[in-house]
Amino acid sequence: MPPIIVHRDSMRVIDGLHRLRAAQLRGHSTIAVTFYDGTEADAFVLAVESNVRHGLPLSLPDRKRAAVRIIATHPQWSDRKIASVTGIAPATVADVRRS
Repeated sequence: MPPIIVHRDSMRVIDGLHRLRAAQLRGHSTIAVTFYDGTEADAFVLAVESNVRHGLPLSLPDRKRAAVRIIATHPQWSDRKIASVTGIAPATVADVRRS
């Protein structure tokens, strides 16, 4: 299994929570980890992006809520950039930004 990704400052799992739980259920006391050293806002972006690309997909309302949060923390990002992270259309991001 690929390593889980953990935000070093908060020790919060960014990607791999299901893999971590599976390892715990198997009785493993260790698991491979890649640490992420960015800000909490950037860690959230990485978590959303990772979830959109693989694993259990976020629902459309979840992806829209993620877009709202990313717009708040990264207002300089284009609608296309946020759309690429959240897996929604740039026009939807524009609608979310306007509301």
